Amino acid sequence: LVFGAIFRCIEAVLTIAACFGASTPFMSPADSREASKSAKLKFAQSQSDLLTVCKAYDFYKEIKNGNNGRTRAREFCHEHYLSENRLEMISSIREQYRKELISIGLLSKIANNDSYYNENGKNVGILRFVICAALYPNVAKVTNQTKGRYMNTYFTTQLEEVFVHPGSVNFDRRSFGREQWIVYNKKQFTKRLYMHDTTVITPLMLSLAVNDFVYDYSTSLLSLDSWICFYAKPEVFTLVQLLRKELNRILAVMIEDPSSAALGRDKEVIINALASLFKKERPPT
Repeated sequence: LVFGAIFRCIEAVLTIAACFGASTPFMSPADSREASKSAKLKFAQSQSDLLTVCKAYDFYKEIKNGNNGRTRAREFCHEHYLSENRLEMISSIREQYRKELISIGLLSKIANNDSYYNENGKNVGILRFVICAALYPNVAKVTNQTKGRYMNTYFTTQLEEVFVHPGSVNFDRRSFGREQWIVYNKKQFTKRLYMHDTTVITPLMLSLAVNDFVYDYSTSLLSLDSWICFYAKPEVFTLVQLLRKELNRILAVMIEDPSSAALGRDKEVIINALASLFKKERPPT
């Protein structure tokens, strides 16, 4: 939520945060599994279950706020296998969080209508980074292994092998390209140890979400928390180090005194630079 206010993407982040306190609005009736899955995939957004919920929620609210909204919203939910009660629960939790942010000074009372606080609301790179920062250390490495004509995909945390839940938009994904990392909200064991609420992320997002990192200039290997490793050029590491330092400074000042003007122009420069950088981190196709 703090990142949502700082990075000016508050509406989407309010929905994402509310998802952590509510059940998924996507229903999967036993007699309509394929139909409900197809309906969910219509909202699939940037290989992220949380951003997929955001998209469905935004459609729901837009319809509900229109002409004959209540009836049309109910029809929309029925057609797309969405729980109206759960969507309303998300709406209620969002407003609770909004009030809390206003009460501590991180948000103004006009934030929901203020383009400033939502300037980066459509920047999926920023949103994926915010999700990464919020869910870390719930992260798994993606490894592809080719056996004959087939490619198998494995997901491993620091301790164990895990699996993408069949209800995830990432379940049928077989190629993750250069984005070999995924974050999740929780793990739950049924037939397997499944990850829920997954989002595919990039090494850059991980680098800026973690404080404990070591760089080996002789091998160009960047290590995060002793187990997450990838290669980076020295100049890239230097940039990440500087941005992480500035981001920590902004967070410290904002948390201590949200209304502080001490950051001044520095904050805008850093946030705009990060927004531009993450925008270039193209979401997987």
